[in-house]
Order: sequence, then structure tokens, then C-alpha cells
Amino acid sequence: MTSAPEPELTASRWLVRSGRPLSGTVRVSGMTKNAGLKQMAAALLAPGTTTIRNVARVSDLDIMIDVLRAMGAQVDWMGPD
Repeated sequence: MTSAPEPELTASRWLVRSGRPLSGTVRVSGMTKNAGLKQMAAALLAPGTTTIRNVARVSDLDIMIDVLRAMGAQVDWMGPD
């Protein structure tokens, strides 16, 4: 018995070669509460300060903030509580 082939997961990728650090702003549409969690985790991979805007404050995000702080990250929530 053969199994069905696995679907390929593809995404756009860019390879940037430069003598200077890459910096900029990325606008993400369709923000959901789970997208905020993923963006907070991805921020750990970037040097410096990362600002994430327009995220609804839900209990899952408060837990993620506690986890990131326990790992030594500085996390500041700016906006309505």
C-alpha cells in the first residue's frame, strides 16, 4: 500500500547580499491573536529592538510575555491594558 505524497510547503524567499545590515518595516495584514504569538517568537531571532503593533491583548500573549522575560528578553507592552 502506498501513501499519498506529502504536499509541498513553499514560501517566497529572498537572498540579500550586502555589506550593510538589513533593516526595515514589514506590514502584515490579517492580524490574529495567534499571529501575534508567532511574531513575538520570531522577534527572538532578530538583533536589536522589534516593535509589533496592533496586537489584541489576550491571555495567551501575557503568557508569552512571561516566557520571553524568563528567557531574558525585555518586553514592554505599550497601549491599552
